[in-house]
Amino acid sequence: QRRRSPQGLVLMAKQGPSSSQSRGNHGHKSPTPPHDNDPPRRSLSKEIMRAPIPAGFERPPPLGTYVGKTDPDEHIDNINAILDFRMVSGAI
Repeated sequence: QRRRSPQGLVLMAKQGPSSSQSRGNHGHKSPTPPHDNDPPRRSLSKEIMRAPIPAGFERPPPLGTYVGKTDPDEHIDNINAILDFRMVSGAI
């Protein structure tokens, strides 16, 4: 905990604990929210979607079956990339 000046201690005694101290988080930032709370994904801008695709990048690589040996978040990111490429929206 950081030190306080004597004047600050007197002021704290008069005002009571700050809101962050009364909640018990002691001024620390809140934890990162889980992925479920992330804002919805946004579609790519029209300029990006109209840009020509370089040769060899016309299609995303095929998506393999998830068998539990790799990072599941990376697998979902790959699914989302394919859905974005095919301009599919909505929850999966």
